[in-house]
Amino acid sequence: VFNPDAVQKVDLLKSSIPAQYGGRLSSVLDIQLKEGNRKKKEGSFTLAPLASSFAYEAPIKKKGAFIIAARRSWLDLLMTPIMAATTDGEEHFGYNFYDLSAKANWVLDKKNRIYTSFYTNRDKFSMTWREDGDVVKINFKWGNELAIFRWNRIVSPKVFSNLSAFYSNYQYKRNASYQTPSDFYAQNASSNIRELGVKWDWEANPHWKDQISWGMKASSLGFNPEITEFISPEADTTHVPTPTIHSWLLAGYV
Repeated sequence: VFNPDAVQKVDLLKSSIPAQYGGRLSSVLDIQLKEGNRKKKEGSFTLAPLASSFAYEAPIKKKGAFIIAARRSWLDLLMTPIMAATTDGEEHFGYNFYDLSAKANWVLDKKNRIYTSFYTNRDKFSMTWREDGDVVKINFKWGNELAIFRWNRIVSPKVFSNLSAFYSNYQYKRNASYQTPSDFYAQNASSNIRELGVKWDWEANPHWKDQISWGMKASSLGFNPEITEFISPEADTTHVPTPTIHSWLLAGYV
């Protein structure tokens, strides 16, 4: 999901999920990105048959740092000529993905630091068949967008807090068509889930054996159920099950 060059730590929680992760019922994958090198500039580039990636990190005026990383797969570029050569151009198969992640931090003073992170990814799968003048095409696209701004404050040697504003958006699109020399049929569908909110987490360590965590969260969620469009020689029909569903989430934990 994430470029390994930008990942610092990964925790997989399959049971006994802590309350600060909200109402997650199945499992949680907690991924922490690197903060960037505050001492020197450095980068890496990887070229492989299936995917390539690069990462670059550098300090920001000795008070902060940033890192940016990206990946892109080459499966579609490899499969297209192979399928064309083995099927005389009658069949096509393609899949590719890309992702981009970035993170920056800035030290305001000894007790305050701000962070900002961004992540986006897209996956695409496509298939095409041609036979006796008929053409069938199927395309799937899906992806995520994530952004977060976080203020970290050390209240005392044993107490600190993180105030975060975040945004996430998941999108899914499906297109299928069937074309003959005289007719054309198509079906298009899309859906997405959006969330915009704030979260305030606190942690206290009164004793080296004890840790107390508490916090609160408020967010606005928008659900777009699948919107399907049918196209045929007889009529064009767009079926919208329901408009965007909006809801609010208010939560607290100790």
